Amino acid sequence: MRMKKGIASVLAVVCSLSITATVFAGTGETVPVQSEITEKAEQKDQEKEKQNTEGNTVKKEESTAKPGQKENKEKDKGKTPDKSKTEDKSSEETGKKEEGVPGDSKNDETNTEDIKKNEKTDEEKKKESVKETENEKKLPDSTQSEEKANVPAAKGIAAMPKAVPANVDVPQAKAGNSNTEILTSMTSGLSWAGSGTKDDPKSPIYPNEYYKRTSRNVLVVQAVDSGAKVNDQDQQISLPLSYGTNICEFYVRASDGTTVAYYSMEVYRNKAGQNDWPRDLGVEAPSAPGASDGKILYLKSDVLYDYRIAKGEWKSVPAGSTEIPNLASGSYEVRFAETDTQQAGYNVARVYIYEREEYNISVDDGLPDEIKNSIEIPDKAAYGSSVTLKIPFTSRKLVTEVGYKITAGGTFGGTLTGFDYFEGNTYVLVFTMPKNNVHIDEIIVDEAGNWHTITKQDGGVYRFIQMDATVQTPGDMMTKKDVKYFRHGTQAEISLTSYSDPQSYEVTSFEVKDSKGNVVARSADGSKISVTAEDDLTVVPGITVHYADLTELNKLLAQAPTQEELSLYTDDTAKEMADCLALVPNMSDVLVSSQWLVDDFAARVQKALNALVYRDVDYTKLQESLDRIPKDTGDFTEETVNKMNKLAEEARDAIGSKWDIRRQGDVDNLTEALNAAIDGLTMRPVDYSKVEAAKKKVPKDLSVYTDDSVKKLRKALDAVVEGLDFTHQEEVDKMAADIETAVKALVKKKAEDPNKKKPVTEPKKDTKSDDKKNTKSPKTKDEAPVLPLTILCAGTGLAALIIRRRRKSKKA
Repeated sequence: MRMKKGIASVLAVVCSLSITATVFAGTGETVPVQSEITEKAEQKDQEKEKQNTEGNTVKKEESTAKPGQKENKEKDKGKTPDKSKTEDKSSEETGKKEEGVPGDSKNDETNTEDIKKNEKTDEEKKKESVKETENEKKLPDSTQSEEKANVPAAKGIAAMPKAVPANVDVPQAKAGNSNTEILTSMTSGLSWAGSGTKDDPKSPIYPNEYYKRTSRNVLVVQAVDSGAKVNDQDQQISLPLSYGTNICEFYVRASDGTTVAYYSMEVYRNKAGQNDWPRDLGVEAPSAPGASDGKILYLKSDVLYDYRIAKGEWKSVPAGSTEIPNLASGSYEVRFAETDTQQAGYNVARVYIYEREEYNISVDDGLPDEIKNSIEIPDKAAYGSSVTLKIPFTSRKLVTEVGYKITAGGTFGGTLTGFDYFEGNTYVLVFTMPKNNVHIDEIIVDEAGNWHTITKQDGGVYRFIQMDATVQTPGDMMTKKDVKYFRHGTQAEISLTSYSDPQSYEVTSFEVKDSKGNVVARSADGSKISVTAEDDLTVVPGITVHYADLTELNKLLAQAPTQEELSLYTDDTAKEMADCLALVPNMSDVLVSSQWLVDDFAARVQKALNALVYRDVDYTKLQESLDRIPKDTGDFTEETVNKMNKLAEEARDAIGSKWDIRRQGDVDNLTEALNAAIDGLTMRPVDYSKVEAAKKKVPKDLSVYTDDSVKKLRKALDAVVEGLDFTHQEEVDKMAADIETAVKALVKKKAEDPNKKKPVTEPKKDTKSDDKKNTKSPKTKDEAPVLPLTILCAGTGLAALIIRRRRKSKKA
């Protein structure tokens, strides 16, 4: 046994030399180090001892602890269990006492047994809670810092956080060390030597599954060697954890600069435990025996609850409820329900609903008129039910005792106890109806003075500010239902502090206002002031909220693509950038205490920017154009073929260059030009040389040839079609042959004697015409010159025709 304890002591000493406590801004908690490692080392030692007592033998090497280390450990070991037992015992006893259940020894024994059984059922949960709570009690709740920063870590804002400078005390390693061992906040001083690669990161070996679980919001990783860097950032970094399973991947680069080990840790973040239980609950008995309309009363509307009949299944109470209705008589348990940040409560409040058994309530006539005439209380109540007594006063007065007798004038009775508070100036006492009549015969009022409240304005950022009020005489201040009351005229010292995040929430001033809103006192610089309780007072903090510096992040965002421009990048790299852009609005609410979140996010944005890869240009249509190019271009003109070939070469160069999408326009233009060149390929022209040669053989003067032969020649000439390609060569050659044939077939006109007069042929007389003419009038002398004139005109027309033909022949 000494051997095992010695090993644990040495382990604790080594770890205490390796790590000291470091407070991380924004997390609201101290990351484990010396104290936690020592405690968990002891817990591990205790677990090993327990295994040995159960027959499990574990061999360990013997070592010696530093002087004084063992005594300190033994003291610590003694404190934690005692405190836990005290809290559990207090939970049971206080629950009974405050519920005001009449003493029933049988029931009390049964209930105690039930509670113990219930505790055994939740043993594992409590065990985890105790281990984690011991360190967490020393620190602000980490969930508060998450709330202030809109829980960016849970949303995955930073995948690999930038290291917070470590405040460590580790012996300096020699230069060039290849040590890549790590310590983590999950493993209580156990270190691992990494051997994983980038493609195959290695997971540390946990002693058991418990070591994978934590309620903290970060995982702290530290390189054992002071010269090594985690994620090339610092010797120590913290990685944010979301609720549930987290796979944390990181790497350690040794001080030699070349040795790198990759790690992958599975960490389950569970919600923080709740060790408290509901208080000041009341009950209302069913209306009749066997009925199921009983109630559990006085739930807080802003708190979530679960309830169950003893040993039954837990049921959720609807949010916002102030009571649990429709209950039959029996024993019930109520606990705080699970929330977004906390597990369901481990401890419970036990309440009893009895079958209706009514008893009378009366008020003695001997009480002062002010009380007797104004007291509000039912005249009957069921045994075990909650009874509300109200006494209105003209000013707020405290009732210190309510005495009763079982019967008027009797000698047996007692004092009604429960919980009390004020509603304005009305004193309220809620007690549990005993199993007998109640005759109220004494009400003692504290006449020393009236009472006033001094409260802090709440809601919004005010909830992060804590008010402290102190008085010289303790009896001048009391607390009822979490509200502080001060005797009239009492001098109270008021101070405000930012209890959860003083770095982000700074109290720069505050005012104290009375019930009418008048300022009765002011602290110009936020320092402590003194006020007199002469009225209900409200303290209004003046708060300056300090947010994280976004300068560097904004510089990076100025370089980031817009949402529309992301379509230019590959899906995987664009997605990471889009995820970053989606989280940008969250950064404006990050507080200065969580500056590391902004810095981590900026690093993530930088990484996303560096990783952006443009999409490849789409060459599909350009390749289709290249595929259209004819294999044989010999039939086309050299000019059009050269133009097409030049564009085709440019297209192939473009494809080979693997342009990105920024040059898609160039590719589209090149595709269009290449298609136009292909469509513009021109066939080689036909050879018209024979046609031209044949045309040269046509006589210039065709007037000497007969009209018929000239007509045939002209027909052959008109049949020539210009602009044909080489596929019409035979047709063109035939055109040339037809011209030559027509030229050869030209027939000259016969020669005529120019002196020979042509006989004049008189036109045939139209007998009918002559008859008509004869019938009209006789022939006169004026008609005689008509024939010569006709001949002259005919000769003139013939001459003109001959001249015209000669001109045409010259042109030809």
